[in-house]
Amino acid sequence: MTELVRYDAACKALAEAKRVDEVKDIRDKAVAMKAYARVSKNRAMEADAAEIRQRATRRIGELIKEQKQTVGLNEGGPKPKKLTGLSNNPVRPTLADAGIDKNLANEARQLASLDEDEFEDVVDKTRKAVNKASKTVVAYQNKQQTRTDKLDRLAAKALPQQMFNVAIVDPPWRTETWSDKGKDRSADNHYATMSLDEIKALGVSALMAKSAMIGLWITVPFVGVMSEILDAWEFEFKSMLTWDKEIPGTGKWFMNQTEHLVVATRGGFPAPLPGTQISSLYRERRTRHSAKPEAILEWIDSVYPDVPKIELFRRGPVRPGWSAWGNEAGPGDTS
Repeated sequence: MTELVRYDAACKALAEAKRVDEVKDIRDKAVAMKAYARVSKNRAMEADAAEIRQRATRRIGELIKEQKQTVGLNEGGPKPKKLTGLSNNPVRPTLADAGIDKNLANEARQLASLDEDEFEDVVDKTRKAVNKASKTVVAYQNKQQTRTDKLDRLAAKALPQQMFNVAIVDPPWRTETWSDKGKDRSADNHYATMSLDEIKALGVSALMAKSAMIGLWITVPFVGVMSEILDAWEFEFKSMLTWDKEIPGTGKWFMNQTEHLVVATRGGFPAPLPGTQISSLYRERRTRHSAKPEAILEWIDSVYPDVPKIELFRRGPVRPGWSAWGNEAGPGDTS
């Protein structure tokens, strides 16, 4: 692979190659070098290797066309076999003998059929695509570092010492992504996320009074671990409100359009008075990323007006009469 470290050396080797197997060897090295460059984050080398791969592929196509009688293997190459007992004529080597499968042969012929300007346009687009992908990777890495920095700052903050009777918790769930595009759209790019173990380890139990209620905002992928979190926080599930966001999001089985507020209590915390309850299905069009309906908090204020209340991971200005904790809580943060 060292021959391809220098771009000009690889180009010279291609120009001097006379056999398909020679060019195939250069192409293989370019493929390997591209993979190495990606791992080592050498984006310039990755773009050079991608270009050399295309130029080698085109050269294979040209040699196939020019040397049909030998399929790219001239007299200086390996000697062809003879048919024993049948004829004195040699058996011509095949493309497979040079390690070229049908897919590569077809790609080589297609590139060789382009005129010079058309091919250079293809090469230019390839380099631009590699550079664009590199910028995306760098941007993602920067966002990941920002997320880590935010999480470190959050970890350095101590939870308030006051005891609260009501808490609304909107954890920064860390979700699995399956592609670079998915990574770019993930919650990690909006705020510092936390793993399930980190969320369970939050000192929620110590923060709450002996008789208390929590409202845990949870998305569909995490419904299955809801009981783990409640057990870790020493609360018992009571009910659930479903928020219809009116706008479909993403999902594997369904396009998720809902989020849930899980209600859990301990110490005999009282339920709302009869007639003050709201429907378990709340409909309001979602707005900015992760923002929750203020109307839910207004309802809580109406049924529990005088008890100490706090929002954990509040995003935006602190609500009057509430305490708040989190990186994105606005003025009035009590942490």
